[in-house]
Amino acid sequence: GIRDSVASRGLGDVYKRQPIPKGELAKAFLNRIRSQLLALENTQMPALRSFADSIAKETKAARRTVVASSGHMVMHYVGNYSDSAWADNIEVHENVESQLNSFKTKAPQGGLVLRLGYFGLSPKVDDLFKLKKSRVLLMTAENPRADFASHFNYPDRLDLGMSFGDACVPIEGYPIALFPPSGIIKAAAYESLNVEILHRLK
Repeated sequence: GIRDSVASRGLGDVYKRQPIPKGELAKAFLNRIRSQLLALENTQMPALRSFADSIAKETKAARRTVVASSGHMVMHYVGNYSDSAWADNIEVHENVESQLNSFKTKAPQGGLVLRLGYFGLSPKVDDLFKLKKSRVLLMTAENPRADFASHFNYPDRLDLGMSFGDACVPIEGYPIALFPPSGIIKAAAYESLNVEILHRLK
């Protein structure tokens, strides 16, 4: 069947198409990113401002906010620049036991936590937040998997708006989309939040 063909030969051997003109994929990717950033601005600003209010209030009370982050870029920007005024980064990927243990050890009991995540919320991370009695501000996108649906139980939630699968450019005649937008969308949402917080801390 097609599944065996794809597994043994790769998608490029099964799905043939003409070469795509130079620049076409880049243009499509930029258009998709722009549309997702505009959607974030047009629909999520109330949630983002509410998050900023909560974090600024916490900071003014001399309490730090833990950013429970996941992703392939977060370690390079979370807590490393102007956001160091309020943020302490603890990477929390549900499949890395040492990171789960690090959060369990380092995050304050009952502390304010910004979850900068991906799609839904892992049961392991959800259990961790409950164990620590964390007050969670959740940044994530939707996830069709029922076991990752616990994010719906969190009232303070910002929808990053990314499509599950983390790819955004469709190719005619090809069964999957290409190019992940999540790194850019998450960085933009996080830095927008940071700007709002710093404005409140002036």
